[in-house]
Amino acid sequence: DGSSDNTLEIIEGMARQNKKIKFFVQKRSGVSVARNRGIKESIGEYIAFLDHDDLWLPQKLEKQLRIFDRDHQLGLVYSRASIMDSEGRFAGLVGGIAQPCRGYVFKELFCEHFVPLLSVMIKREVFDTLDEWFVESMEMAEEIDLFLRIAYNWKIDYCDEILAKWRMHPGNDSRLRRMLLIHDYNRIIDRLKEKIPDFRKKLHKNKKEEFLNNEDVSLLEFFYWYRIKTNYRDLEFLNKDIHEMDFVDFYENYLELTNNFFKAFKSLINTIAKSR
Repeated sequence: DGSSDNTLEIIEGMARQNKKIKFFVQKRSGVSVARNRGIKESIGEYIAFLDHDDLWLPQKLEKQLRIFDRDHQLGLVYSRASIMDSEGRFAGLVGGIAQPCRGYVFKELFCEHFVPLLSVMIKREVFDTLDEWFVESMEMAEEIDLFLRIAYNWKIDYCDEILAKWRMHPGNDSRLRRMLLIHDYNRIIDRLKEKIPDFRKKLHKNKKEEFLNNEDVSLLEFFYWYRIKTNYRDLEFLNKDIHEMDFVDFYENYLELTNNFFKAFKSLINTIAKSR
């Protein structure tokens, strides 16, 4: 995807040693375009994703294939993933220590994103049932959009082990462009209404009540801080980031993010209220 370092040279060397490796070069077009190209060119029964700065553990694919073999209704299998800093040191767990979800989890995934992209393995058949894969115009939440559409029709399972490592460093797009998340979340809701007209039926009535009862503020605060936590990972790194950037700029971004977040959820609450 237009890498300007020695990525191509490294992959060419690996491909000479292993003829199963195929690689494709394109101009800089973004991660969604690159991933869609990989899906299109693939011929295997299962597809998994690994960005250049992340790691898989040696038995990741093997253990996930065993789970697929136990249930042919599965469309996606994920795992736990750890966080490592730029030096490769352990820095926490992606999504914290919460118990992962399995089964038909559209409702749960709609309310809380808990599937790390670098940990997933997806059956190729799933992509063949979708009219669109990664949304190429999204910049931050394209995998959330994809996983929701998969979860609507397919069972999901997980391997309750750390099988992948997400590298956190100042150059991560996911750390530099948080403001785009709110825009993408709004688009996801609009796309769900367009592509899955009855998607709200998958959301239990009690979940609607949670949005509309007297505890609205605490629920929104929980969801907001969940998003902040999954990006900053923990308060130690939050404090580190504050100290490393201009203090005024940090709080201007913080206030703007907070304001946009609550605007987005006000719109969502109004939409759900009208559907009751």
